[in-house]
Amino acid sequence: MKSTGTQRAIAWSCSGTILGSSTIWRSRLDSRIRTVIGRVFDIDKARIDDNLSLEELWNWDSLQQINLVIALEEEFTLRFSAEEASEMTTYQAIREAVFRRAGHSQ
Repeated sequence: MKSTGTQRAIAWSCSGTILGSSTIWRSRLDSRIRTVIGRVFDIDKARIDDNLSLEELWNWDSLQQINLVIALEEEFTLRFSAEEASEMTTYQAIREAVFRRAGHSQ
């Protein structure tokens, strides 16, 4: 059966909605991650960018690392392995771990 222009438009619209929802979901999740990091390290959420790392924050030590992991687990109702927790030393690594555990790999 040959598809009509209307059928193609509906299919495109539906796929756009699905992608849009995923993008919105990721954006909201990203905002929540930044909020948690800001709260744990007592920094402005706007200061948190993709390049944020352990070396940039004077108060990011082993105790704060544990506090961060616990805060993320509580915020998102997730559990991270010890290996995952030890690898969360950059914003990008944190985001990837949360997305992966939440079921949406980047």
